[in-house]
Amino acid sequence: MRSQITLISLLCICFMAQAQEYALGSLGEKADCGIALEGNNIIKMPKASFSSADATWTYPFPLFPIYSENQSISGNILCHDRLAGSEARVSISGFDIFDLLSDNLTMDNQNMDNLTVVKSSSQIRLNSTGDGRFALEGVPSGLYTIKAVDDLNSTVIATTPALIAKGEIAMDFPSRIKAGDILQLDIETPSAWGNVSKIFGAIMVYGQDYETAKINLTANDTVDSLQTTIAIGDKSMQVNGMPRVSTELLMNLLTILPQNSAIAMQESTSEKVELYLFTDPALSKGEYVLTCAVYAPGSGLMGLRQGTVEVE
Repeated sequence: MRSQITLISLLCICFMAQAQEYALGSLGEKADCGIALEGNNIIKMPKASFSSADATWTYPFPLFPIYSENQSISGNILCHDRLAGSEARVSISGFDIFDLLSDNLTMDNQNMDNLTVVKSSSQIRLNSTGDGRFALEGVPSGLYTIKAVDDLNSTVIATTPALIAKGEIAMDFPSRIKAGDILQLDIETPSAWGNVSKIFGAIMVYGQDYETAKINLTANDTVDSLQTTIAIGDKSMQVNGMPRVSTELLMNLLTILPQNSAIAMQESTSEKVELYLFTDPALSKGEYVLTCAVYAPGSGLMGLRQGTVEVE
């Protein structure tokens, strides 16, 4: 087993192998703002939050779009109408989680102009209801933060994570199976990826169990103080510091997986593989969330996609 793909499949987002930055979305409590991203490759977001002595940040939307490398990123800034007519700058950049420690974060516009980590930005004006649409140029694969800054007082009014995969993957599977059946999942990757060694993985989790998944990060002011709690149902595990892919982490994750789950993985240089998820005859009936990910050692997340399966 390879722990990298199990970690990606289980959490869907938030912790990518070798990722150095983590960010969570915010409704921007003081400005009543949020960022709603648009996209066709949508995954269901586990409940995620970050808390410190100064602030609590939560991801405000149940669905999360996954973008491909260099794909244009678009969405809407949703604010209170008291900000109608305001000018705002939306930018995307790599982000350290400890920049979110303050709920009164301000940015120096001059410094932002010279900040090399800003990959793309867009100037917008909020309409009469306090909303505004933005579009950002695509960026290389990785984990980023999109934030909106009010030009009037250089205050960050909203922020949200953005996960950029290398490209899109396709998956084919039956929409319905009977408990005890073997689910065959075909995963296909772009031919442009070549014959690089890739780890294909999938996890199927009962929908009601998936709804209970939570990820909470707490910290004071140092990396050493960071603690991550991952919970599914009544089971949970904790990790001190920045989570790092390891056999120990994999074993701990497996201990909190619900019984109504199935996992499969395979390493291959092929463009297309077949995975087989074995189910138990006692599997609960209902809808299951099927998450598929492709990971390449040294390159990170190649693709991520999600679907649903009805178990009869």
